[in-house]
Amino acid sequence: MTFAHRLFLFLLLLCIWSTSDDAGSSTALACIAIIAGRKTTADGSVLVGHNEQDQGQCLISFDRVPRQPMAQAVPERLRYRARPVPAGQTASFLWSECIPKNAAGSYLNEYGVSIVSNKCRTRQHAVEVLAERGEIRQGGIGYRLRRLVAQQATTAREGVMIAGDLVERFGYALDGRTYTIADPKEAWLLAMVRGRHWVARRVPDNAVVVLPNVHVIRRVNLADTANFLGSPDLVDYAVRRGWYDPTTDGPFDFRKVYREVKPPEDSAPNQAQNTKSTEPNRQKPSANGKGRADQPDPRRWWAHQLITGREIRWPPDGPLPFRIRPKRPMTVASVAEVLRSRDGQKPLSADHTREAAVFQLRADLPRPIGCVYWRVTCEPSTGVLTPWYSGITKVPDNYHEPASLARRLTLDYHFNPPPQTFRPNLDLAWWKFKAIQDLVHKDYENRIGKVRPVWAELERRLMAQQQRVEQEALRLWREDQDAARDYLTRYCAKAAAEACRGADRLRVMLERTDAGADVRPRSTRRRQQAYG
Repeated sequence: MTFAHRLFLFLLLLCIWSTSDDAGSSTALACIAIIAGRKTTADGSVLVGHNEQDQGQCLISFDRVPRQPMAQAVPERLRYRARPVPAGQTASFLWSECIPKNAAGSYLNEYGVSIVSNKCRTRQHAVEVLAERGEIRQGGIGYRLRRLVAQQATTAREGVMIAGDLVERFGYALDGRTYTIADPKEAWLLAMVRGRHWVARRVPDNAVVVLPNVHVIRRVNLADTANFLGSPDLVDYAVRRGWYDPTTDGPFDFRKVYREVKPPEDSAPNQAQNTKSTEPNRQKPSANGKGRADQPDPRRWWAHQLITGREIRWPPDGPLPFRIRPKRPMTVASVAEVLRSRDGQKPLSADHTREAAVFQLRADLPRPIGCVYWRVTCEPSTGVLTPWYSGITKVPDNYHEPASLARRLTLDYHFNPPPQTFRPNLDLAWWKFKAIQDLVHKDYENRIGKVRPVWAELERRLMAQQQRVEQEALRLWREDQDAARDYLTRYCAKAAAEACRGADRLRVMLERTDAGADVRPRSTRRRQQAYG
């Protein structure tokens, strides 16, 4: 290998490392997603719940990004080639930026397309090896992938195709990951491995899928293009690598073939709570990984029980099913309840949760009214869901970093934020809710009971008002769409302001608790005003 070649590979590796999960401390396998098909929900919506969980120093900056000229916002080589973007502009979108993580963040665009993701460890070669083989080209694609989908996709299926096209052209440069891409009619799971291979499976309309930090796609039928999409050589590539032998290994199973050989941390059960066996599986992996036991994920196991209402012993008798039927129709509140669970072998809600979200995507209303990004800043068990409609025109300034939007959209700002970014500032929503999270976790069992009733009351009020608010927004929409957008913008801002005031009161109460004077916050029952 020539010196120039070695230098190129070194610089490529350095570039990718600086924007990968391995570059920082974001190695926790903790995110979880709950995806409910439209025939399983009470209102016919597609629901996507997600806990964004990351360790190390980071924060969430939430804002709306307006439409931008495509020529300025997306380099030509990264544009979707199958269809020009309408009006030559990117879509507007709501954006939760997790600074400075490279594989975190959530989006909801104006067409009702939502994007979240979970790290799912897979077999993967070193970046320099893949670059030599031509499987990572021009630095590959990574952090920008989900934004490119939000900017260009008008449906979930189209979002999958955009992402798959980018991966096949440039190669995925990060660790294995599964993206959940949804719209008001359907949702897809898009699984990627480092390199140029991917597979996607549609979530059935009559089912719920739980996605932890392990791959859940198993059997694949790329001939069934209504339900599967993927790299044409997905199976052949595994055969060439020695990971799969169709003559001895049976039908192709994506999870078994492409999973990481070493068991993920989240797959290690709590043996003290094991009701079926007290001995862990000591089976050692073979050289190609085929001998390793395919251990179930304990958080998925627990979520399945919460949603179906049926007890499942640990460990299960066999692999957990890809899809399940809920005990009752799913709602925003019931999805949030699962995301808040701290029971089971491993909690779904934890102190490193940076945001919880429930995307409520409905097809029977105009997208600006029917698609709602319900979100909690920080942990769902210590925070409150407030609604953000996709049709709003502005997010309050205290919900995002003070720099200009143009600057915050740059990679340099995301990965190299100003030093003051991580200095607590109680004027900003992030730090208000982070303070509550930290104070509660000083004595969780004794403090959560003082916080949850306050937030539960506000959530009930907001959900009770939803129908009235949307009826008024729809009336305005028929007469003046700008007026409807302004109405929703004011409504969301007032709900967020009430949540921030509640956080301030709770913080004062908890700080007094620390000082030995346990004083409950003033009840929010006094604030029964309508937001509209």
